[in-house]
Amino acid sequence: RLLFSTEGGLNLNRQRRTVQARCLVEQVRTSRRPFVLCGDLNAGPTTPDLDALMSSDLLQLCGLASEPTHSLLGRRIDYIFSDPRFEVLAASVLREGPSDHWPVLAQLAWTGEGRP
Repeated sequence: RLLFSTEGGLNLNRQRRTVQARCLVEQVRTSRRPFVLCGDLNAGPTTPDLDALMSSDLLQLCGLASEPTHSLLGRRIDYIFSDPRFEVLAASVLREGPSDHWPVLAQLAWTGEGRP
């Protein structure tokens, strides 16, 4: 189980997230199973921390990278990535709720062979 850490200093966090993102891509590369990856990754889509996730052709971002998910920061730090064999029918950020993080919602349809 991989977690995106918030402990330590900013540079240490960035280094940890970079290693964790690369590890996630490697897990996806070696897996034969379809996947959906969701979570608060504590980094923006253009940061070096998430470059491995954002640039991989093994994952697709569900929704717009520019759409903010954090009400106070005004930027995206919460994500849904899916196996590219899913078609993203719809994706949006729901700007509501008691948290400073807005929920991300995606509707996916399986287009790969067999059942996911």
